[in-house]
Amino acid sequence: MCTPGHTDAYPRIIAPGGAQQVNFVNFALGLLDHDVAPIPMLQKRPLVRWRRFLNGHPLPTEEEVVKWFTQKDHDAVAAVGRLACLDFDVVPPALPDGREIPPGWYVATPRGLHVFFAWDGPRVDFKVDDGVEFLSAKPLIVAGLGYHPFGDVRMALETPAPAWLVKLAHERANKRHGRPNPPGPPTLVDRLLSSEALAEYVVRKYLRQRYRGLGTPIRCFRHGPDRHPSLAPTRNARGHVVFHDFHDGANFNLVELYVAATGDDLAGASVRTRQILGRLAQEAGLLDRSHADAWLALVGGTLFTNTYLRGGRGGVKGDPPLEDPLDEQKTKNAPRQNNNAARQNNQAAATLFARGLARTAAAFHRLAVDAARNGQILILASKRFLAKELGLPPGHEGRANKLANALAALGLLVKVPAPRGRGGRWLLAFPDLAEAQRRWFLMARAGVSERTFCRRFVATVLGKEVADSVFPHHGPGELLDTVQQPLACGADQSH
Repeated sequence: MCTPGHTDAYPRIIAPGGAQQVNFVNFALGLLDHDVAPIPMLQKRPLVRWRRFLNGHPLPTEEEVVKWFTQKDHDAVAAVGRLACLDFDVVPPALPDGREIPPGWYVATPRGLHVFFAWDGPRVDFKVDDGVEFLSAKPLIVAGLGYHPFGDVRMALETPAPAWLVKLAHERANKRHGRPNPPGPPTLVDRLLSSEALAEYVVRKYLRQRYRGLGTPIRCFRHGPDRHPSLAPTRNARGHVVFHDFHDGANFNLVELYVAATGDDLAGASVRTRQILGRLAQEAGLLDRSHADAWLALVGGTLFTNTYLRGGRGGVKGDPPLEDPLDEQKTKNAPRQNNNAARQNNQAAATLFARGLARTAAAFHRLAVDAARNGQILILASKRFLAKELGLPPGHEGRANKLANALAALGLLVKVPAPRGRGGRWLLAFPDLAEAQRRWFLMARAGVSERTFCRRFVATVLGKEVADSVFPHHGPGELLDTVQQPLACGADQSH
């Protein structure tokens, strides 16, 4: 699309306002300089193979780019790489729920606006709202006939994606592939799958190679003699170490890498996967009591550093004063107490409940240490067994179950779904300390106790999403232990 009067060898496009002219080839080479693959487009169709660049394939050379943009008829330049965009077909552009349009690289389009930002998440395209789409799984036009960029690609690469959009993209990707959404707090499984020490052990022991760190490829064992290393360790959105195969774009976590390298049978869904992870971690000397000790220290920091339980009026530093979230649920005929009396009652109830939580945490600590000695990650603890561990008399199994569920509501435990009748199964979780303290503060101010703690209490104080994670709805006889559930280790049995 040469403009009249231009005699240069390279075609040009008009920049916004027509004040300057941008050379197609120079523009494409500018993208390449920032590790983004430029793709020639004609009527919104890519003219070269581009999917390989989404999967970490080496970028094209400058000679290839010049050849593409001088020997092929095209009317636009698209970008493929560490980018995603919000495509607005509404004027003026707007997001639902009052969300602000993120900063980034703006490109005016024939029907609206493209907003580009850095992206390392799942490659999915989906509708955000009427007239708003999220695009990351195809070439994204950044300049051309009717497309006018404001600034350059650096503005996008220096702008992180909005947190709400990252969460929504993962939910859509999981739904598309039939996987449940990732759990909230990181668990012991996440700790092990994120360990470079475990990655180094698996590569050295089972692949007979030297692990040189993230980003440095090793020889791929899946495609015969690998003259050039093509299996690169990196991290996924969850922080797990994964190995990316440049040949076909496949990704392998540490357990999957071990299975592919040794031919081990992964039958038995998540149970077998958990056993492998526990065994590998034990072989590498990474599954010991240190994880349980760190978890118990996190529990103590959550429950006993809160000024509310020490007689103060505040909660976590920076939290505003809060009213009892259950006020609206109280009956109108109940006698009304003054604020000081209500606060004292709530404080006494929360202090007593905290002592029960501390005893429960100590019991889980003992069970986690025992499991680690046996090369297991999953903690098997039915409510009857947990009641015995807590020294509760017969008939008080419900109290033990409430205390365990309260630790899960604080994000300190993750309940692993199990078939009915198989007992409780738990994973140690390691949430952000500030978030765990915030949840405990809200529960304490609301007067948490063994009498008040229930699904309704958690939903009112912490939100429905937290309540659903602690009190999942299971159908009769429903088997939820699939390979996509949070990984854990251990036999399917109850105590």
